[in-house]
Amino acid sequence: MHDALIKFVEAEVAAEEREVIAMHRNTVSWRVENGCCITGLKFEGVAESGLFVYSYKDNKSKYRAGDLLVINTCKLRGDAVLQEGVLVWLEEIDHFAKLIRLERANFIDPPCSDDCTVDKGFFDYNSPRLKHGIELGYDRADIVALLEGRARLVPANAFAASAIENGEISQISNYANSHDRQQLTERQCQALASAISANTTLIQGPPGSGKTFLLALIVADALARGHSVLVTAPTHKAIDNLITAVARKYTGDAPIVKIVGMGRRPNLPPTILQTTADDPFVAVLEAPFLVGATIYQAYKLHQIERLHFDLAVIDEAGQMPIAHCMPALLNANRYVIAGDHKQLPPVLKDAGAHPEFLKRSLYEHLHDLYPHAAITLDVTFRMNNGINEFPSQAFYANVLRPSQCAAQRRFQAKETDLGELTNIICRDECVTFVELEHRRAIQRAPLEADLVARLAAELVLHHALAPQELAIVSPHRAHNEEIRAQLIAALGHDPRLQARVRDRLVVDTVERLQGQERDVIIFSLCASDRQYAINKSQFLYSPNRLNVAITRSRTRLFVVGSKYFFPHINGILIDAGHLQLWESYYEYLVSNGSRVVHKTGQRTDQRSVGL
Repeated sequence: MHDALIKFVEAEVAAEEREVIAMHRNTVSWRVENGCCITGLKFEGVAESGLFVYSYKDNKSKYRAGDLLVINTCKLRGDAVLQEGVLVWLEEIDHFAKLIRLERANFIDPPCSDDCTVDKGFFDYNSPRLKHGIELGYDRADIVALLEGRARLVPANAFAASAIENGEISQISNYANSHDRQQLTERQCQALASAISANTTLIQGPPGSGKTFLLALIVADALARGHSVLVTAPTHKAIDNLITAVARKYTGDAPIVKIVGMGRRPNLPPTILQTTADDPFVAVLEAPFLVGATIYQAYKLHQIERLHFDLAVIDEAGQMPIAHCMPALLNANRYVIAGDHKQLPPVLKDAGAHPEFLKRSLYEHLHDLYPHAAITLDVTFRMNNGINEFPSQAFYANVLRPSQCAAQRRFQAKETDLGELTNIICRDECVTFVELEHRRAIQRAPLEADLVARLAAELVLHHALAPQELAIVSPHRAHNEEIRAQLIAALGHDPRLQARVRDRLVVDTVERLQGQERDVIIFSLCASDRQYAINKSQFLYSPNRLNVAITRSRTRLFVVGSKYFFPHINGILIDAGHLQLWESYYEYLVSNGSRVVHKTGQRTDQRSVGL
């Protein structure tokens, strides 16, 4: 396994480099059209934060905050893109204001010009750290035993829900007080008991199941016991969410430290100290304390000789490859590893180069090795009974159920007289399928984007839905750009309203919504071209991606798209299990949801009981 992990890191880096070089060999116009490049950037100035701000006229790119880019003043091609450009980190793209903010990746300022171009950048910052972390991990017999299935994990059923109350588990601190315990479900009580007494706890957290609340309670209790805790996750955002939840729960004196990354610092509670791994303060921390850091920062922390952690909490471990988790495992002897292998998996650059077990996340790998030890949370506090029904059946063996409070939660629509939009919104069902019949859409579907934009505008303007409680989800960034443009037009001419919606209403891909929730979600399927769907079937028909998309909403889910998106209708052969899943979902939408058939030039609706 040691050699396989090293080869995994090397293969992923090599695949990324090949991908970037191959991308740069295409013309600028091709790169722009395929979302690999933004051109025509105009330098607007340097912000107080030190970020370099540029405006743009059009952006079809796939880039997001945290991406490494390369910027130049010429429309370069091939090796010259990296050789003559300046590396920068993408801090933010403001889609509505059409501004892009960049952070220097080294000590060279990006060009201050009126005609700049940005492309995907490449620099191998992290593979040496990961490979050294693997070498160090294989000096630890306990880590090797855990990863190879030889560790003795305590069965989940050993932790009865009453164990804490009856004193069978060592006394918990006042931070896990009776009020918190009353809020815990039976499975959450089991997980808390395991985290207190076991060396390794595996927690599967389905959508809305209170995983963050539970982990915050576990960490606060550990701090109150005088322990030092490392919190890590695949993204800064996930780390920030968890340590913020801890800061709000914990009232002791133990320092809470966030190791920050490049660019602007996040808006965290003032009780959280934001600093770098090189700060001398970090090196002299004495338990109890909490440090939140990414995997790569955790490697740096491990190099600090006297810094030791009693517990490592790895959140969103369902998205992290095994090799990436080694620095976190090195830092402690006890672990709480939480994730959900039924949601989005790790993103791999060259899946074909790896043995099957390395394509999986750390959480899925351990879940498969120790199924008896995994504690699956079984109550969702997010989804009502209508939204929860299908994902519970399809992904969680029908054990996931809404809490009593969530089960009957409903979106309160207001009666309006706006034709087909009223027929879509003012229905009793929690899930509404708006079926279109376009057949040639690839990464943009203008008719669908128009309907989605008008639907979103109607919800905000006439149904008292706050923009921050609505999100639009689509697989394609180009389609999202189309929706954003049409949404501004649909809102009318009130600049204050446009600004409020621009700043608060999320229009993004499924990947960006994992871990988030809204009152209402509009899931726009977009694609309907058969050949494109065949070529992109692994992406479009991923069960994990479907699970995330349909489990973000609390009260109402709108699924908008062509029936020709669905593989069984479009005659697309995919994995038998995946095909059955999508066929089942379509049948569910038709028979259990409220289907509205929307045709160009003919707006009708029907309550559907079948095709």
